[in-house]
Order: sequence, then C-alpha cells, then structure tokens
Amino acid sequence: PWRYSWLVIEGPQAIPAMARAGLTPERPFRSGAIDDLVEPLCLELEKAYRFERFSELLPCAMAWRFVETLCPTDGLETSPRPETNLAENAKFLFDHEFNQYVEVEEVARLLGVTRSTLFRHFQACFGVSPKHYLMTVRVEQARRLLRQTSSPVKEVAAVCGFRSAHYFCRVFRDEMGMSPVAWRKRVA
Repeated sequence: PWRYSWLVIEGPQAIPAMARAGLTPERPFRSGAIDDLVEPLCLELEKAYRFERFSELLPCAMAWRFVETLCPTDGLETSPRPETNLAENAKFLFDHEFNQYVEVEEVARLLGVTRSTLFRHFQACFGVSPKHYLMTVRVEQARRLLRQTSSPVKEVAAVCGFRSAHYFCRVFRDEMGMSPVAWRKRVA
C-alpha cells in the first residue's frame, strides 16, 4: 500500500539544497502525497536508464530537478526566482562537469529548457553566455594543470573537456593571448 523513493544527494551544496526542500539531517524524509510532483520525474529517470547510453550529467541534473520539485512554492520572498534557479543549476553543472564533453545544448535539455531559454537566464544572472562561462571554467582548470603538472597539452585538453588539442589551443590563445606552451614557459 505504500511507495517509497530514495534519493541520495552528496556534495558541499547537499545540505542547503535539501533544506530548501524541507529536509534536514535530523528529518531526512518527507511524507504525504507528493506522487503528482515526483512521478513524472521518476518516469523520466526510469526511461533514461533503460537505454545503455545516457549523459553522465543525468544523475546530477535529475537530483537538482527532484530538489526543485520538492521545494515549497509559497513564500515568494524566500524562494529564488525560477530563472535564477535555472541559471544556478546550469552553473553548478558547468563547474562540476566541465571535464566531460558536455555542451550547452545538452545541459539545457537536461534542465528541461531550450538552449535560448538557458542562454537568456544565464546571461541575466551572470552577465556572460553559458558557453563563454564553460570555456572560462575549462581554461582556468587548464591553467592550473599547465602550471602544476608536466602533462602534454593534448592530455590537458582532454582532461579539461576539450574535444581536440587544436580547439583547446585556439580557445586558450583567445583567453590568455598566447599558446598553452608559451603560457606554461612564462609561468614556470
């Protein structure tokens, strides 16, 4: 007669995220009729996992969608605007999944919006496009690896989520004004 769903969220933002949904370490459960809210997400997740190939971002994106679904909608002054949630969720994915071959279109799809909607909200919240932000995160990580390791540029590019070393070098030069090799020599 009862149905239980378990969702585990880990990481530095887990406790604040769960608190927004009314869940605390002392009371990590919610009872009551929430089937209408959660059922569509459960079905979407089941469908995605039936196929062998799904995005590596899927678990993270779905966890945030579950949290947002469980958040109370009353008290508008205490709830962030939906566009802020959307932009912050995208930023979270970019910050934590930059090393995957993730594209802005894929993040938009995982968050359940169009690319243009994500672009508009992200630009409004952070003042840059999602693609520019993702490239900045990747270049920053590449700078760290170039400074701290002796890994070849091709390997650094792959670790930072660039599909090719050539594209990485072009993006790095646009951001830093010099090639990765020249930058590495300069900071050595």
